[in-house]
Amino acid sequence: MSDDDSADEITKGNALIRHYFKESPDEMNSETWAGRVNEALWLKRFEMRNLAELMSAMIGK
Repeated sequence: MSDDDSADEITKGNALIRHYFKESPDEMNSETWAGRVNEALWLKRFEMRNLAELMSAMIGK
């Protein structure tokens, strides 16, 4: 899989759906699939923001 964010979009989206929702993306129509990918990306950003805040607090910034 490519590190390029714009490559392998379907494969990467499927991985996000499996990871966050434990659902099979193969069973979804395109609208549901796109919604789940957007939700997963939001969750990932939320987690990363919280981790950054935690790390910042730990080092005293």
